[in-house]
Amino acid sequence: LIDFYIEPGSIDADGLFILEEIFQFEPSYVRYDHDFEHEDKKRHPLNHLDINYSSYGTFKLGLNKKISTVNFENMHDTNKDCLFVNER
Repeated sequence: LIDFYIEPGSIDADGLFILEEIFQFEPSYVRYDHDFEHEDKKRHPLNHLDINYSSYGTFKLGLNKKISTVNFENMHDTNKDCLFVNER
């Protein structure tokens, strides 16, 4: 058990509240990562999408290049054309 104290009304408390809401009510998430520090060619590509929180259901989708902000936003918009995965 980890014991810690966060000052009520602080930015840390607000951030913790948002994180708790996401963990409790959002079934999944997608995060774009451009990760120089942990790059490992095919196992941890420089550009990739991290999908889901849980270690039981998480997966990584490698990208050949950076994804633009517009394409990342469009990927989540069901009213926009779908993006396709092309296997190499």
